[in-house]
Amino acid sequence: ILIASACNLVGFSLAPLLARYLNRNHALALSILATAATSFALIAKDKYCDLVMLSLNKTLSSALFALVYLVTVELSPTPSRGLVCGLCLAVSRLGAMLAPHLAYI
Repeated sequence: ILIASACNLVGFSLAPLLARYLNRNHALALSILATAATSFALIAKDKYCDLVMLSLNKTLSSALFALVYLVTVELSPTPSRGLVCGLCLAVSRLGAMLAPHLAYI
């Protein structure tokens, strides 16, 4: 749990740096590709590399979540920004609640 929390902290700290020094769309694409690459690297099943790849994947997915949230906020019009963000978060919570049950179908 300590490693996952440290990865979350690094990932959420990395996202604003990526968004600041890269174009937000490029930062989002880079995070998606890097997260996918570390996910595919986990398929190799090298037992010494698993912890490193899992930690890197957790860090990159945390950065990806923060960047998606940032881009979603910027794409929505100002008068309805709160409604759009609230709706997106509600749907994501609903998906997180349903995912374990749908995995057994």
